[in-house]
Amino acid sequence: MPAGLKGSHEGSYRSKNNLSPTPKLSGKLPRIVDLKDGGFKLKCNPRGSQVRIGWAMRWSMTVLMVFGVALSTYLWIRYPNPTQLGGFIGLILFLVGCWFVCFIGFAPPWVKATTERVSVWGDYGAWLLQRLPRSDLAYIFRGQARLGKYRVWAPAYFLVTHDDTPQITISAADFTDDGMTDLAKRLQVPIKGDFSAQVN
Repeated sequence: MPAGLKGSHEGSYRSKNNLSPTPKLSGKLPRIVDLKDGGFKLKCNPRGSQVRIGWAMRWSMTVLMVFGVALSTYLWIRYPNPTQLGGFIGLILFLVGCWFVCFIGFAPPWVKATTERVSVWGDYGAWLLQRLPRSDLAYIFRGQARLGKYRVWAPAYFLVTHDDTPQITISAADFTDDGMTDLAKRLQVPIKGDFSAQVN
């Protein structure tokens, strides 16, 4: 059982030594950005899997939306029909709405901290936006979690509370280890583990 994770969760953690930690990416881009409200935000790894998928989806939907609006406008100008004006406006609103939902839903993941809470944005098996009171955060743990559509084991970071309960899971593919280490320092909490333990 990994050090620091105990109690009623003992049966949920199993060692898996044949999985190697996510390699460190020491990129020179700033990892943490200070915000005007006094908080700070950890930027995602631009080479992360979710980031690449999100980028592709957002741009694909943008192209489709622009094409759909342009085609609908052209057809309306070419073959005007006042009785179908409502349908035309509804179609435009539908296309723009689909684009907006996709643009927000596939936004790059991030971790934001304020004096009151820690917030995580990303598709990690829960709501896109997860929050944890900052005072409840005890440490960050490196382990293995079931992620993705097929729920396969993958390296992840866990935000753990004082009762050793992992509350928020973050894919290690979306953030560099250096970035998470810097985040732990800014939050003034330790970071533990080596990605060798499975956490259910």
